[in-house]
Amino acid sequence: MAEAAQKPKEQRAKFIEDRLAAAFDGDGKAADKVALQYAPEVTFTQDLKADTWYGGPTLSEVLQDNVVKVPYLRAVLPFIRSPTNVARFVWDRSPLALTRRQFWTDIQAGGERACLATGRLILGAAAWVSAVDLAYSDRITGGGPQDRHQRAQLEATGWKPYSVVVTHEDGTVEYVGYNRLDPFGMVLGLAADYAEVSSQLGKRETEEVAAAMVAAVAKNLSSQTYFQGLARTVEALAAPDKPMGPYMGDFIASHVPAAVNSFREDDELREVRSVMDALMAKIPGYTTQLDPRRNVLGEPLKVTKAWGPDWLSPFAHSEWRQDGVADELARLAMVNFRGFRPPPTKLGNVDLTDIRRGNGEREQSAYDRWMELTGTMRIGGKTVKEALEGLITSPTWETMTDGNENYDGSRTQVVTDILTRYRSGETDAYAGVA
Repeated sequence: MAEAAQKPKEQRAKFIEDRLAAAFDGDGKAADKVALQYAPEVTFTQDLKADTWYGGPTLSEVLQDNVVKVPYLRAVLPFIRSPTNVARFVWDRSPLALTRRQFWTDIQAGGERACLATGRLILGAAAWVSAVDLAYSDRITGGGPQDRHQRAQLEATGWKPYSVVVTHEDGTVEYVGYNRLDPFGMVLGLAADYAEVSSQLGKRETEEVAAAMVAAVAKNLSSQTYFQGLARTVEALAAPDKPMGPYMGDFIASHVPAAVNSFREDDELREVRSVMDALMAKIPGYTTQLDPRRNVLGEPLKVTKAWGPDWLSPFAHSEWRQDGVADELARLAMVNFRGFRPPPTKLGNVDLTDIRRGNGEREQSAYDRWMELTGTMRIGGKTVKEALEGLITSPTWETMTDGNENYDGSRTQVVTDILTRYRSGETDAYAGVA
């Protein structure tokens, strides 16, 4: 169209008319071969066939054929073509492109195919360098720690996975999710995951860099919504001794349209302990009948709001809470590679989540009541959060040690002791804290 803009008005009109006439045949079907070639690529619907090192069909072709033969697999793999092409788009624009047989076939073919393959790799490398720089400078986040307790500690500060970190002049920090912007969001996510994984390695030797890259790919793909069904199924099959309730709950709840959940008025996250709980947590009006999800201090956790209208915006949004206690607990969790744990749901053979008592709008479990009291009761005139805040801001805290992944430092030990005292309801505060 740039060519048309340089022509006089009459010639420009004739040029556009000729182009439109050439683009369609007499029946109104598309006739432009170049456009027909690129239309499937930009919509990620191109054929799954590709050259492989062993000469057989690609894994995605095998999966697609099996889903056609066994329709029940659609429940686990509802989409194959588009997710695979999105993943290939990113793969072909990263150093991993060198591992694909199709890349070398295109190079050997020469001409336009070789130019396109090389161009994708070079431009992709430039994007990767920029993305990795953003990750190492903490301007984007990756998937975060795998340990759920460590992750919970981090999220309590306002941190969010797969987000752009926006730091304002007044010191406030916002997290805006990018993981719904595939395929470009996947490039950022892979770079951020690579930065997280590689930072935990020793010397950056070749095999360690390769291991970090493979781990980043696996971590990022398993976080994508269109791969989560397969990831959860594999996880469930790999651990047959674990209860199937959480898996079945996630599976059934995934069939509830996301638009339904966007109209919920409840602003608290809810505990899901059964299949029915998973459904209730997705349906407005039923969520308040479930126990709220709480942090280790007994405080209820809030639902992440979208950046813009919840029913329309794909961008998750959160703000750094500037909570000194949460920040320090998260720092200790990252240093020690493990987070502080909530109390067990069972006392002996008694499951406290099964004991429920009416409380107006809902029946509260004994476990939730215990967690609630942990956060509100006072020992020496202070709540557990006030006690921890007093400790962390005291000169004593400066003389304590952090510890590491092999042993708990004195800071971790004293925090654990304070949490235990409040959970057990002891009336004598920890020495030096009250």
